[in-house]
Amino acid sequence: MILLKFLPLLGFLAAETIEIRSPRRTEYGDWQGWKNCPDGTYAYAVKHKVEGNQRGGDDTGLNAVALFCNPLHWSTYNTDREILSGEGRWGDWKGVKYCPEGLVMIGFALRSEADQRGKDDVAADNFSGYCGTPHGPRDQSNWIAGDTHGWGDWTEDQFCPQGFAVCGINTQIEGNQRGGDDTALNNVDLRCCRVPPVSLSCTPSYTLERLTEYDNRLGAGTIQIQYQKKILFSRTTGTTETVGREEKEAVLSKVTTGVEISAEGVLRGVTLAGKTSVNFEHSNSRETISRDQIQTMVQEVMSNEKTITETYNVPANKGVVIEQLFMTCGNIKVGLPKIVTRGS
Repeated sequence: MILLKFLPLLGFLAAETIEIRSPRRTEYGDWQGWKNCPDGTYAYAVKHKVEGNQRGGDDTGLNAVALFCNPLHWSTYNTDREILSGEGRWGDWKGVKYCPEGLVMIGFALRSEADQRGKDDVAADNFSGYCGTPHGPRDQSNWIAGDTHGWGDWTEDQFCPQGFAVCGINTQIEGNQRGGDDTALNNVDLRCCRVPPVSLSCTPSYTLERLTEYDNRLGAGTIQIQYQKKILFSRTTGTTETVGREEKEAVLSKVTTGVEISAEGVLRGVTLAGKTSVNFEHSNSRETISRDQIQTMVQEVMSNEKTITETYNVPANKGVVIEQLFMTCGNIKVGLPKIVTRGS
């Protein structure tokens, strides 16, 4: 179930919010109240409080779920921003489970047991958070769940709509029944906050950056040298903040022209929509790289960021300078898989 709200008096929740709710298999206990991530942060990690198997005694299973918040495009594991909406009295806290780097929570599923009709009720047994990007696909590709007993079944997946991410939690917990059947955690509701789409105001610029050089003009034989090619996104500000998927897509959308390069460097940007037979890897002559080719290179970086060590054989009586093509848009820099070599 999804509930849309406008909350004009609650700080960062003044933006449009949506609540997603676990299907109600049991409804014992009281709702503990909403706890929300600090302004500008979203849930990206979870820990579970679980009671061990009582082996014939009164089992309660999952007793609480705590979320941890971080800004979008995070790269540092931080557990300072914890939000907890109540907890059952039984069990122990387990280790923190984190979304993959840079992702945040976009949905969840609850594993719970239906009413046992007079037998021992457990209610909720596990919580799985789904990780992704606010404007990306909604699926189970990345999930973080607890290590629990496996009682009951998973309820239907609940996802924030496109453009939203998890920013709050409310839980229904049954208190101590004092000799009766205890269940502790029964249901979980999450709050999703709207995340504005990334908007970049920039025009891509291109530079050739020197990776290495070697002077073998006095050498009698071939010399093999190595260099590192960085095919990745980074910040020009020098911070370690991850460049998020939405930002990468925004950079890609800004590629509207091609570029001409030569042994002397980047000559000029040119508007070319068609593809050419330019060699993407190595060249020592003038080349015109079309818009489509640059877009393909940016997409390659988006799908597989990496640093590669490559070798180059410098002939006798020759010198070489090896450079890599970089694109900059705003404070985002992209190392493209394009190498230029020239004699020195």
